[in-house]
Amino acid sequence: KEPPKRVVRAWTDGPEQVGKDGRLYAGYGDGVWFKDRHCLNVAEKLLGPAQTNNRAEMTAVLYVLKIMQTWVPLQVCTVSQLVVDTILYWME
Repeated sequence: KEPPKRVVRAWTDGPEQVGKDGRLYAGYGDGVWFKDRHCLNVAEKLLGPAQTNNRAEMTAVLYVLKIMQTWVPLQVCTVSQLVVDTILYWME
């Protein structure tokens, strides 16, 4: 389903990977997708020693918030409940 008119939709992801031992490990990067071949789509390596999927997901959302103008209606799609709670309840 398409977002309402003039609303920019961004999908974010901070992936986990399954290791050879079958356990889940934090991803090595974050990604943002607006639509096919969009110039603001990004997939990048997550820097720093602490690699968690929550950190990667939050980094992706922060990327979106930094590049969008504050007056642009924005819809961020994420699977991270931590990100949702941070934006709705903890961010001021």
